[in-house]
Amino acid sequence: MTNNMRADATNLSKEALKRDVEKLIRFKPECVIAYSASLLALVRSCREFKEECSTSGVKAVICTAGPLSQSERDEIRTFFNAPVGMEYGSMEAGVMAYQTPMTNGRYEVFQKTHMLHIVPGGFSGCGQVLVTKTYPCYLPLIRYSIGDSIQGETLDENGLVIGFDEVYGRTGDEVDMGDGVKFHGQSFMLCAEEYDKVVAYQVRINRRERRVVFAVQTREPLNEEEKVGMRNQTAAMSGLPIDAISIDETDSLVKAPSGKIRLVVDET
Repeated sequence: MTNNMRADATNLSKEALKRDVEKLIRFKPECVIAYSASLLALVRSCREFKEECSTSGVKAVICTAGPLSQSERDEIRTFFNAPVGMEYGSMEAGVMAYQTPMTNGRYEVFQKTHMLHIVPGGFSGCGQVLVTKTYPCYLPLIRYSIGDSIQGETLDENGLVIGFDEVYGRTGDEVDMGDGVKFHGQSFMLCAEEYDKVVAYQVRINRRERRVVFAVQTREPLNEEEKVGMRNQTAAMSGLPIDAISIDETDSLVKAPSGKIRLVVDET
């Protein structure tokens, strides 16, 4: 018997999330570590369990495998009545930094195990991360481009990144519609955070038809006013015309092999 409990982070159906939160309450963990998108889905789908979760004794929450906005972190913090920290890492490079209340809200790099350089090429003027592993491993990485853009980096005297404010997102989630319209999938994330009915989301691109589908999984159906508001907001944030955007409520979001929901899916 171990002192930890594992749950399936890939099944975000309301029934599965309810089972997970009930197991969590019975187990009474001191720390919750979860995919960012999966934990936000649990918090938004299981709001009736907020009182039990906030008094269950959780001392810290660590969110991994994707960024969250400050308001989304606040949702999770309030639900568990515990501080929320963000982990920064990748499958190739492992864990490279943590953002916690103890670091004044900034990410601090694990300098004993990783060297991070910053180079131009990130989205919207942000720097792009290159990583070098400094510990023995079967897969050495030397100035490896992960594709992440970061903001507010601090460098040491050797030009290495020792801390930064936020992970903006991967350059692979940039979208170029081919007519001068460019945006990042994060633009749609900023819209989704304002609608607490939205449990999970995904941006699906069809360049051939010049359409973008904002696919959302919801805890209850959106009304027409909410759908119109979403289309207006995403159009304003992305630079797309409103008639090129549609809202699709679905429980079938495309996932990566790891089980994480892909932010941007190119369907062309």
